[in-house]
Amino acid sequence: MKLMRKKKLEIIMFLLVKSVLLLWLFLVPLVINGKKYVRIHNDLDGGANLLVHCKSKDDDLGSHVLAQGQFYEFSFTPNWVGNTLFFCSFQFDGTCHRFDIYKDHRDYAYCGHCDWSVHRNGPCRHFNAPGHDCLPWNQQTC
Repeated sequence: MKLMRKKKLEIIMFLLVKSVLLLWLFLVPLVINGKKYVRIHNDLDGGANLLVHCKSKDDDLGSHVLAQGQFYEFSFTPNWVGNTLFFCSFQFDGTCHRFDIYKDHRDYAYCGHCDWSVHRNGPCRHFNAPGHDCLPWNQQTC
């Protein structure tokens, strides 16, 4: 009888520990994946306005017109799977370009606050430390 009771207690403890571990594995990525901020600056020369339209698979953030020197900012919480993507179209002077403004695998480690400046030849990501990373527009156009 005592042996049976001990076995039942061991099984209950095992299931409890397993449940706690599974819950921990599920909740930790949600806590670690804190809110991210993306700021887009119009740094086009010649005083051109910039029309920005950003979206993800789930969210359409609408269109925003930025005069030279102005910025648009949005925030989001990355999904726990690690494949969050926000992409934008940029229109100025009769041209339209596309760019993936936030890619989880590229930006997660660097971008608590992603700060981008848009130039005619593409956007540049600025870091807290001196320096920036200029990238080309996506191949597909609007």
